[in-house]
Amino acid sequence: MTTSAIRGVFASIKYNSNEIAECKDAKISISNKLIDVSNFDVPGWEELIAGRGNWNMSGKANFINASTAQAAIETAILGTPTAVSVHFLLNSAGDDWYTGTALIESWNVSGSEGAMEVDFTLRGSGAIARES
Repeated sequence: MTTSAIRGVFASIKYNSNEIAECKDAKISISNKLIDVSNFDVPGWEELIAGRGNWNMSGKANFINASTAQAAIETAILGTPTAVSVHFLLNSAGDDWYTGTALIESWNVSGSEGAMEVDFTLRGSGAIARES
């Protein structure tokens, strides 16, 4: 049987139109806060309504000093972060993605016996959409 699964290595993140160099791990999380409106009228069962949604993109990459996207994220976290356009690419052709506006929430650089790495989180500000 043939699968239609998408290879995970095709995922990547763009920050302000620049792809994050040497990304090794990319993740998008989309959530909807549920509001409990349960009452005594329906005993034993929760009643929920949709609340506000939220989303973030996170990843890990080799730390590259010459990377335009990594330099822009680092500058934003060290200064006053401003919301920028971000894309989470779902394939190598770059024609299927999630897009929204986000601010940098965290930037962590680490070193060990291997290559220097950076992991980061971009927190969504406003809605996110899927486009192709």
